[in-house]
Amino acid sequence: MGIAGSCTYSWTSQFNTNVNDGRLASTGITLTTCQQACIADDSCTGVDWIPAESANARSCWMSGPWSGTTNVGTAVGVTHYTITRNCPGQTYSKMIKITISQAEALVLDTLGVVLLSVT
Repeated sequence: MGIAGSCTYSWTSQFNTNVNDGRLASTGITLTTCQQACIADDSCTGVDWIPAESANARSCWMSGPWSGTTNVGTAVGVTHYTITRNCPGQTYSKMIKITISQAEALVLDTLGVVLLSVT
């Protein structure tokens, strides 16, 4: 578990597992540095860590909303680490376009969700 600012981070590992369409974060680094790169990117949901005998051959692939399928148990030698972020008191803002009923809008309003446009 790590702490950065007021957030805490924990990792769940899956051996011999990777996620398709990851972004190469770096090579020749340590697992700790790989995980720190993920923590620094709010959209990162995990990393695939490929250790190697040679430090130059190690690689770190970040996964996120851009990623594809998770290959559980079929990526021999790769460990996937899923990040859990706990940031009490922080709020996140994301604009999305959806169509909802008036009743659903009322529920969202009671939950404190700000609706920019209601038609």
